[in-house]
Amino acid sequence: MTVAALAALAMCSTSNRLSSSELSKLDPPLQGLLLGDDSLSHSLTVYDLDGEEARYAVILRVSDPPAVRDSGLPIASDYGSVMTARLTTEEIKRAARHEAILAIENPERRTPD
Repeated sequence: MTVAALAALAMCSTSNRLSSSELSKLDPPLQGLLLGDDSLSHSLTVYDLDGEEARYAVILRVSDPPAVRDSGLPIASDYGSVMTARLTTEEIKRAARHEAILAIENPERRTPD
């Protein structure tokens, strides 16, 4: 699914969904997670604790670190304008709606070519 198609789908759905600008903050695997397209789900890092909602490892690129720290999101590490977190799907939506969060990325494992 293209980003334009995902954005159109997001705009046509309920208020619990993200706007097209909020959705554009997410990389493709995270967009798919929220929109029910699991074609890239194999690349997500999932923490599934017994009896708790699944949490997804994410990298946050931010413009105002103190505002993000004060947001109540469970930040795991903070390197100024780059933060890491393990978020539920609802927390991913909250992060996408936060003005100071510019991008939410899946921390893919990379290996040298």
